[in-house]
Amino acid sequence: MAPKTKEISLDMRKHITELQKEGKSFRETGKILKLLFTTVGYIVKKYLETGSVENKPKPGGPSKLISRAKRMIVRSETNKPMTSAQNIANELLSLSVII
Repeated sequence: MAPKTKEISLDMRKHITELQKEGKSFRETGKILKLLFTTVGYIVKKYLETGSVENKPKPGGPSKLISRAKRMIVRSETNKPMTSAQNIANELLSLSVII
């Protein structure tokens, strides 16, 4: 499967659903808006399943570690591969890095 090249704007997705409500086919809608009919089909399917064309929020919470701490962990692991996780955590605490 090829990677996505661009994201269809929210206004365009709403316009697609309006054209579908008017009775246009996927191919007709695609020709009007210069999109592939499969793209139109995916957007309409999402609208019918969820009732919305907006993007879902990304799963998961914010990262607990700052990028500086991540770099320090990787650096200490590459320098001393046999170091335990507890020793690395203690080392970060001694350097005043909040985990």
